[in-house]
Amino acid sequence: MKNVIILIGHGNYATGLKSTIKSIVGPTEGVNYIDFIEEDSTETLMEKAVKVVEENKGNNIVFICDIIGGTPFNTAVKISLENEGIGVVAGCNIGAIIEIIIAKDSYELEELLDELVEKTKKSVLKYKNIEITLHDTDEEDGI
Repeated sequence: MKNVIILIGHGNYATGLKSTIKSIVGPTEGVNYIDFIEEDSTETLMEKAVKVVEENKGNNIVFICDIIGGTPFNTAVKISLENEGIGVVAGCNIGAIIEIIIAKDSYELEELLDELVEKTKKSVLKYKNIEITLHDTDEEDGI
């Protein structure tokens, strides 16, 4: 059994990530992209998601959603409650998503979900500009 990832979110969240992922790691297998665009209703989004789930029966499925509590997240949660072997996470960043895509089949389902969350937490930082004062020295090599 392999792990399949479904990226799902508002607007062109999923296909936007697809473009970024393809630029960084090239083509990927076992990754699906579902956009919740303005023309979609809750029902059409559910139809899109169910279709991808049915196409991947027999595999573990991880929904990666843009935000907690939104329609894509709620859709994924509903599907996960009705099916075994499906997990849902939300709010992961692109760095964590790429790391997981590369190594997705080396994890069990729960482990993969935990890793997505942990990798997202560990890859967030605040850059702080530190002023460095350079001193004149007589040393030629600057060391």
